[in-house]
Amino acid sequence: MMKMSLFYSASRREKLSKDPKIQAKLKGVPFTYQPKDPNRVKAPIRRLVKERLYCDESFWPEEMDYMREHPEDLQWLKGHVRPGGNL
Repeated sequence: MMKMSLFYSASRREKLSKDPKIQAKLKGVPFTYQPKDPNRVKAPIRRLVKERLYCDESFWPEEMDYMREHPEDLQWLKGHVRPGGNL
């Protein structure tokens, strides 16, 4: 029975890295840090709060203050969150 290795040898990795099919697949993958677009549309605070509830994460104080100051977003959140953690 032939034993399969989970790791490739250095020469095999070098050959694979030069394979045109692999290069074509990797062409669209960014390997360096890409800063966020400053013109992107930011998610509404109420949606961020909903996601934090779903992931059971703590809130930022700014998010809590925002929700206190905007009762319409609080009503939206109440309508979009189901009891028991199922959003």
